[in-house]
Amino acid sequence: MRWPKCDIDSALKYSRLQKRNRVLYGKQLLGHVCVQLFEKMPNPVNEAEAHAYLTNFYVVPEMRGRGLGRKLLNKALSWCRAQDADAIILWATAESKSLYRRCGLREPADILELRRTARRAH
Repeated sequence: MRWPKCDIDSALKYSRLQKRNRVLYGKQLLGHVCVQLFEKMPNPVNEAEAHAYLTNFYVVPEMRGRGLGRKLLNKALSWCRAQDADAIILWATAESKSLYRRCGLREPADILELRRTARRAH
């Protein structure tokens, strides 16, 4: 199916702390992204404290590879910059990492994580 130009709806600004963008073709939702601003926990190091969490980023499969995801992501990143976010954080799937890298996101080497493992029966 050939899709004409789609509108990126950026009018859904719920507060200064949250931004939602969606891509519509008529009434059909083709893509979505949500960004939440949050303040980093205080620490003894003098670091920037404003971060953004990017989540629920999705483009319908038949529209992938056409630049729509990149436009939607760049719109969200621009909003983060306008809000003076010092860092933008997200959890990428293996399939989406190349898009994020093309838009300037990088995997840091300074993050440590401990994930919960399956609980053992006692």
